[in-house]
Amino acid sequence: MTNIAVEATATGTAKEAVAATEEAVPTVKNMTPAARTIAIDEAMARSGLYGFLALIYRQEPTQQLLEQLEGPAYRNLLLDIGIDVNKDIAEAGSTREEVIQELAVEYAHLFIGPGKHISPYESVYTEGGEAGIYGKATVAVKHFIESVGYEYQSEFHGLPDHICVELEFLQSLTCMEAHMYREHDPDAVNQLRIIQKDFINMHMVKWVPVFCKEVIDTATLSFYRAMARLTADFLALEIEEANGTRGRNLKDPRVLSQ
Repeated sequence: MTNIAVEATATGTAKEAVAATEEAVPTVKNMTPAARTIAIDEAMARSGLYGFLALIYRQEPTQQLLEQLEGPAYRNLLLDIGIDVNKDIAEAGSTREEVIQELAVEYAHLFIGPGKHISPYESVYTEGGEAGIYGKATVAVKHFIESVGYEYQSEFHGLPDHICVELEFLQSLTCMEAHMYREHDPDAVNQLRIIQKDFINMHMVKWVPVFCKEVIDTATLSFYRAMARLTADFLALEIEEANGTRGRNLKDPRVLSQ
């Protein structure tokens, strides 16, 4: 999957950005090889889920997106956590063209308009809608992402507090966490966890659960209801993870409330 919004810069890294932090998280210095392998797999699974959700909220479904969703990588990931994406896609129409059309109409109805719709921007939720889609939260997210060594790709022209950007940012951080496990760099792993914890607590937790509930209550197709439930339940597990409850499994039944 190619990120369209954020990427780590060559000169600024998450490790350097939080080197002076006073927060503490559980050490990973004494992990056994088996435990390290499990940690790498878990970090990559989390990264994959963040990336998948970013893809869902980024734009209207396309032929390419449907092919990705129906491919073995995503299909198996989703089946592992209780989602039959083929069934949800099939509900939208009898032909591929009809499915794409119906999902695109649903996406526009939910997130774009015209008329009343569900805003996918943090500032709308955290500032009572008074600031529109470019408020203090937008600036805060932009500063946070840039402060830990990321920049926006040249082809990205959106706003940094869109849900797909925030998810994509966490996708990259968790992927980097897995890499640092492989590099046997416990300090970097711990620092990356701190960044994830801060971003989730300072931003995601303040608006994404409400956003997901609105999608669940408003969507007419099971596809977007399932995606919103998955987002809400996965974030709930990540909040536990960020705040000290480790060892949970992505197959936890709470990942998708049926």
